[in-house]
Order: sequence, then structure tokens, then C-alpha cells
Amino acid sequence: MKYRAKPVEVDAVEWLDTDESWAAVCALAGDGEDVFFRNADGTIAIETLTARARAVPGDWIVKGQGEIYPVPAPTFAEKYEAVT
Repeated sequence: MKYRAKPVEVDAVEWLDTDESWAAVCALAGDGEDVFFRNADGTIAIETLTARARAVPGDWIVKGQGEIYPVPAPTFAEKYEAVT
């Protein structure tokens, strides 16, 4: 689904620790070289441009401005709005 961070549009998926949300997170990468790891504790690790980032269930995984990165749910709610 598309979301807008005023004024930038991004693609985002909520990480829910399900097979469906895992598939959606992996689909964000498309044919890119992004690297994700699904951990046994329900978290995922994402190799960003600067470091390995960790996402917990409920976090949003955002693709925008050349990279994929996790955003905590409260921050996502404050910063992004759905594009209609």
C-alpha cells in the first residue's frame, strides 16, 4: 500500500510476524539487493545503507529514498498518512 510522509510517498508494510507479512516485506525489495533475516524471536533484521536494523512485530517496514528501513508504529502513525 502507498503512504505519504509529507511530502514524500513511500511503500510500507506492517511487520506482523506472519508468513504473509514476511512475503510482503520481501516483496518490497523486488529485484533489489536488499537483505532481510527472519529471526526465531519474531523480529526481522534489515541491512540498511548504514547498519543492520531490527524490527519487532507492529513496526512498519518502509521503502523510500533508496533504501528499506524499519519505523516504529508510533513514529509511523505520526509521520505517514495513507495515499488515497
